[in-house]
Amino acid sequence: MRYQTPERQTVRLLPWLMIMLTFIAAAGFWLQYDAWMDNRWFRSTAINLGIDLQQRDKDWQILSGSVRPSWITRTDGSKVLLINGEIQNLLSSDILAPNIELTFFSNTGPDQVVSSLLLGFTYPPSAQVMMQSPYQTPNIDNKEIPPLGKRHFVFLIDKLPQGVGDFSLSIKSR
Repeated sequence: MRYQTPERQTVRLLPWLMIMLTFIAAAGFWLQYDAWMDNRWFRSTAINLGIDLQQRDKDWQILSGSVRPSWITRTDGSKVLLINGEIQNLLSSDILAPNIELTFFSNTGPDQVVSSLLLGFTYPPSAQVMMQSPYQTPNIDNKEIPPLGKRHFVFLIDKLPQGVGDFSLSIKSR
C-alpha cells in the first residue's frame, strides 16, 4: 500500500501582511499624533481636504519687528497706549484670525503678571475714532486670512493697570 501525502494548501500571506501593515501604520500615527498635528504641511492638507481641525496657536506668528507701541493724546487730553503690529498665517490654507493675549508685567518685578487682556481682531479703526473719548471698539472682523498671508492689527488700550512696566503679546486660538 502506498502512502499518499495530503495536498498542500497555498498560504495566503498578502492579506495578513496588509492587515499588519495597516495596524502598524495606525499605531504609529496614534503614538505620534501631536507631532502630526504640529506639522504645517499635514495640517494644511487636512484643512484643504475639508477635515475640521481645531486651530492651534502654532498656526500663527506675530512678526516681532512689526510690533510698535506708542502713546497718543486724545482730544480730551488723556493718553492711551496704541499697539500696531502684524501676524502671519503659517498654514497653506485660509483660516480665521486668532485672538491676541496682551499681558502686562509689573515695573517692580519683571516676571510678575499684573493683568492680561484677550483681544480680538476688529475692522481697522480710523484715526478720528481713536482720538475720541470714550473709544468705541470697531466690530469684530471675521474675514479669513489667506494661505501664508499677513494681517495688520491695531489695539488701543484706554486704561492701563497700575504699576505696569512692560507688556507681551501672544497668540490664543479661537
